Amino acid sequence: MQQLTIRFLGTSASRPIPRWGCDCPQCTASKMAPHGERTRPSILINSSILVDTGPDIYRQLNRLPYEALGLIDHIIISHPHADHYMGLDDLAGLRRISRLPVLPIYAPSDGWDRIWSAFRYLIASEASEYDRRPFARRAMRMGEPLAFDDGLVITPLDTHHTQVFTTAGLLIEQYGRSLFYASDFHYIDSGALADVEVLVLDGSFLTQKEADRRYTPHPEEGQGRHLPMLRGLQWGHQVGARRIVFTHLGHVGLTDQELISRLADPVCTLAHDGMAINLPANCEEICLA
Repeated sequence: MQQLTIRFLGTSASRPIPRWGCDCPQCTASKMAPHGERTRPSILINSSILVDTGPDIYRQLNRLPYEALGLIDHIIISHPHADHYMGLDDLAGLRRISRLPVLPIYAPSDGWDRIWSAFRYLIASEASEYDRRPFARRAMRMGEPLAFDDGLVITPLDTHHTQVFTTAGLLIEQYGRSLFYASDFHYIDSGALADVEVLVLDGSFLTQKEADRRYTPHPEEGQGRHLPMLRGLQWGHQVGARRIVFTHLGHVGLTDQELISRLADPVCTLAHDGMAINLPANCEEICLA
């Protein structure tokens, strides 16, 4: 059956859950629950487009069947924070099994300098380098759709998470279905996402008070901002989404059950590593697995 599929490879914020040496309810429960452990944020779209390549990417891809790795043929980096791109070196081996001679990497134009400075030895800037480097550099401009196979269209939108460079959220559309993915999110005009069925949003903090108390942006990064989950729910209802899923889960000190109870919204779900969202064609069903 034709369907738009999003698979979560990682669902933590910038540091995995459980945290070292922490015995809070969240970390304690995560050690025992079947889906409690969370690694840095990453997703696969339709098994072929990898979004974000953090420090856990080798471990995340190693959980997949080997034959699934050969299906990955495009990479998107939402922004150059370490938890979103610093595992790129671990993906060089994909070239050996990919159907493409090099794997394109899309990233916001104003973030490429940071990616380039860390991984220039892996990334070709012109065709003459394709035989020596596994990846090819591609610019991604906000609001300009990227077209892929079988009618898949991904449109990057600025989530205003950072000021020194752009952070992209991804409007993902195929088969008449739509999903917006933004693991680091501050705001977008809700009108830009009219008719989006599923929102996948930032779960770094539960409340604004918690965000103000615990988050200190790095001075060289500008004011990195995360919309708290309770406000994200309000924004999601303004958009009119049928389902709101939180990823990039931070160290909030609550078990998943306690967090869902605090959110207290029937359209809300917490993502976990390995979870998939399936949106079948010609059908209104939203399947979580």
